[in-house]
Amino acid sequence: MLIKKLYQNYNSVNLYEEDSRKVVKKRFKEKSCWENETKTLEILKKHGFPIPGIIKIDYLENTYAFVDEPSFNRTLDLHPEKVNILIGLLNSFSNIYSEELYRFSNRNEKLIKESEKLFDKRKIDLFLLNKLAKLAYSYKPEFLGFTHGDFRPVNIFGKDDVRAIIDTEFCGIDDPNKDLAYLWIGAVSINKYFNHYLKEKFRNLNYFNDKLFTFWQAYFHVMVMNNPRIKNPKMWKKNLEQILS
Repeated sequence: MLIKKLYQNYNSVNLYEEDSRKVVKKRFKEKSCWENETKTLEILKKHGFPIPGIIKIDYLENTYAFVDEPSFNRTLDLHPEKVNILIGLLNSFSNIYSEELYRFSNRNEKLIKESEKLFDKRKIDLFLLNKLAKLAYSYKPEFLGFTHGDFRPVNIFGKDDVRAIIDTEFCGIDDPNKDLAYLWIGAVSINKYFNHYLKEKFRNLNYFNDKLFTFWQAYFHVMVMNNPRIKNPKMWKKNLEQILS
């Protein structure tokens, strides 16, 4: 029995009740996403990272045991200091390595193309477009390692520790500054207190680079602004302008 739809964008995620237990079913639109998520879960489990209980893996659909813990969106809302648990998780990602991990290419050209779309739709002006192009052309990652790819508090579950990592279809070898930017954007939307606090914490990480971090902040904002279902587009544009200032 379907209880509720949890999420639908590239993939659909629904919560069901089956045999008196709650399970999550995730249906994929892209074969590559399904293959990468399935493979990454095996790699994370092998390295001792907590993942949802895998009940069944079918072609383009995976069924997981329901994670009976709050996401870190809820945890950070009540206990902001526990953001350090997520920073610790990022630190531990450096221990993950496998030849099977997907290797991402640079997103320079994609940022330029998506920025041009915003310009054509008159969502940004020429001044902002040129700033984004300059940022894209100068982007050169210095260090590659394991990245989650969608490292937002909503995708990590737990209270006092991490009990499950979900949405692993975009995991792979990439610039770790991407995860820092996604965490920063997700956490600051919960509590503005995280703005400068996280940046100070990030500077203690050996791979942190302010310019690369800014690239991923801008990249994420541009992708969101091109989403037709975006809420509060003026806020996202304002944030993008502040990031590039």
